[in-house]
Amino acid sequence: MIISEIFPGLDMDGIQRLLKQAAAEISEIDDEIGRIVGHRGVDGLLLYDIMRYHMGWKDEELRPTATYGGKRIRPILCLTVSEAIKGDHQAALPVAAAIELVHNSSIVVDDIYDKSSLRRSRPAAWTIWGPQRAIVAGLSIQALMNVATLRLQENDVPPAKIFRILQKLSDTLLEMCEGQFMDMSFEETPVVSVEDYLMMVHGKTAALIECATYCGALLATDDEKLIQHYGSFGRKVGIAFQIIDDILGIWGRPEITGKPRGIDLKSKKKTLPFLYGLAVAEPEKRERITKIYAQESVTEADCIYLFQTLTDLEADQYCRRVVSQYLKEAEDELHQTGIENAAQERLIAITRFVGSRIY
Repeated sequence: MIISEIFPGLDMDGIQRLLKQAAAEISEIDDEIGRIVGHRGVDGLLLYDIMRYHMGWKDEELRPTATYGGKRIRPILCLTVSEAIKGDHQAALPVAAAIELVHNSSIVVDDIYDKSSLRRSRPAAWTIWGPQRAIVAGLSIQALMNVATLRLQENDVPPAKIFRILQKLSDTLLEMCEGQFMDMSFEETPVVSVEDYLMMVHGKTAALIECATYCGALLATDDEKLIQHYGSFGRKVGIAFQIIDDILGIWGRPEITGKPRGIDLKSKKKTLPFLYGLAVAEPEKRERITKIYAQESVTEADCIYLFQTLTDLEADQYCRRVVSQYLKEAEDELHQTGIENAAQERLIAITRFVGSRIY
């Protein structure tokens, strides 16, 4: 897919402006996170240097570097919603940083649960410093969420709004834990319904993206209808985001995703492509798929069989149709706000990027 297909309606100049804007916002977000990490963690303290490594600011020898540290899509959504409503996003920077910190704390620990040795094409933190230190680093990143959010006071945000944002972040953290717990429980559950899957996805992934757009709106307006529309927009984008992750977890290219191919099959994840394939497969194939997932581990030959079977059943194409529907509903939420400006157009472009991303 060429870049102009990802952003239909934009010429190359428009696409360049969009990418330049995203790069500028990522720089602002990283500067804000850097200040928060530096709140207690000076260079040379290993706990905080593990954080800096994970964020892409240090290499394995803990020397300063500038490697890929993630898409920063959640904080960018937060800032862009705030700008769409208010015309400015500066006041939202602390909560955007808080949301990115929460996301990064979760994936440090996810890599340990999933025994994933790669993160963003580099060794995952736990493979270098061990799972125990990585878990403490992940929890410490999460603790910085409150430090970040309380910086909203410096931007003259009313205490009542800061309280609502802290409440939303706390509820979101619980939803994420609930979703992660469900995902882990699925490994021991013989039958998982699509409804169970969607409930899990809402907690594990969509809740934080919903939190980002909700908080971005809350900081920019007192209009509760607008806040709810942007929150619903984020939830639907978040569900689509996870389904794309499910697709990449099976069909993604390692040199682009930074993760081994078919990692979700090797981990026996009951993702949407798997659930769809199991539902539509012929009885003989369904029985073999079930037996493979009932084994202690999935062999390389089993993984190849599952990959080919799900490909033949067009499970990836089914999932992309589901993604398209969620993203259409997300754009409808944006249209219902009645807001039309450059930031709103960027939200639409980000929505389309989510549906077409390959990493």
